[in-house]
Amino acid sequence: MYQILRYANQVGASESEVSLSDDSGLNVSVRLGEVENIIRSLDYALSVTVYFGKRSGSASTTDLSEASWRKCVDKACHIAKFTEEDECIGLADPEFLAYVYPDLDLYHPWNLSVDDAISLALKGEAAGFAVDKCIKNSEGFTVETAHGNSYFATSNGFFGINSSSHHTLSGVFIARENQEMQQEHDYSTALLASKLDAVELVGERAAKRALEKLGTKNTIKHRGKVPIIFENRIASSLFAAFIRAISGGAIYRKASFLLDKVGGQVFPEFMSICERPHVVGALGSVPYDAEGVRVFDKDIIKDGILQTYLLSSYSARKLGLKTTGNAGGISNLYVDYSNFDRDALLRQMDTGILVTEFLGHGTNIVTGHYSQGIAGFWVENGVVQYPISEITISSNLADMFKNIVAIGNDIEERSVIKTGSVLIDGMNVGAS
Repeated sequence: MYQILRYANQVGASESEVSLSDDSGLNVSVRLGEVENIIRSLDYALSVTVYFGKRSGSASTTDLSEASWRKCVDKACHIAKFTEEDECIGLADPEFLAYVYPDLDLYHPWNLSVDDAISLALKGEAAGFAVDKCIKNSEGFTVETAHGNSYFATSNGFFGINSSSHHTLSGVFIARENQEMQQEHDYSTALLASKLDAVELVGERAAKRALEKLGTKNTIKHRGKVPIIFENRIASSLFAAFIRAISGGAIYRKASFLLDKVGGQVFPEFMSICERPHVVGALGSVPYDAEGVRVFDKDIIKDGILQTYLLSSYSARKLGLKTTGNAGGISNLYVDYSNFDRDALLRQMDTGILVTEFLGHGTNIVTGHYSQGIAGFWVENGVVQYPISEITISSNLADMFKNIVAIGNDIEERSVIKTGSVLIDGMNVGAS
């Protein structure tokens, strides 16, 4: 990588950065007791960005030979000649770089043979079919493992290595009764294979979720505003929308409904949200951000009040601020929760909708407008009555955030955004 940086300097670049990744993995899927796919992967990728003053150019290649990377640098330099000057581009300032960073214990390759992967997948699928006679079909059960290394170097002295692994078990089943068919999935994911759920448990959960959807109706007993619970598996989408709205790119473009809201009340007073990027062994942990900048624990929401925007070096310069170490996004977002489990949330809601699935997309970060097709369950007196689908819920994100009543303790650990189920006081409901 240092050769590439030196070459970029030799051909006239004032600054340069290089990222290199190598990844390998195995993906095995079975369907109806037969092997459907066996995929082994070994991928390399190199990308180069060069700066000529306030102009920049980028190029990439998957060929790591010297002739290829030289050509890649030349191409980036050529591109830079045709770009407009931008006073805010450039490498991260040296004072913010993570020259020292911790070992986060993220690298645990799984030495899994193809035969063993097939055996696991077959067990997972068989467990799903064994749940009930109404489980008539399968879209497959998959066992996947991957590990790799990423390297990042800059001409102003940063060099970092981030090694990680990722293993997943997943299954999709179809329940059928009379002429009705319903499909559902479930999965388990971890950095360490021994921390994955048993394949049989994953298969059973997926099949049971499909069974629960039999008897789906596309009507509910109420219209207008009703309370809504977003199940933990999808509740992270609410906070993902919040993160997009406070990200530097949206803010400097003035394309966010949370523009100029730092120091303002965004969520109820009981809520706090923080980022913890250095949690050892966690799925979302990172040693440094995508620019090599130090990452650190930060309160994003405290007592419902927005504390900071999330900035890269570029967006920080555009706004006259300092980077927050969020080039490339967030890592390990923790949403404070109450002592309510999901059943307690249902009882508190009393009558309303438990949302378990989204149908399509309908979030506007600029205005905050939210309109979403959903599937889930109609709830009365705190008890699930029947499954529903093709229902539309709508509101504005600003109102939704302020109307959060409680967050359950059923934390979804499989996501970078750690949150339980979310109860919102009221949203508009109608047929899709």
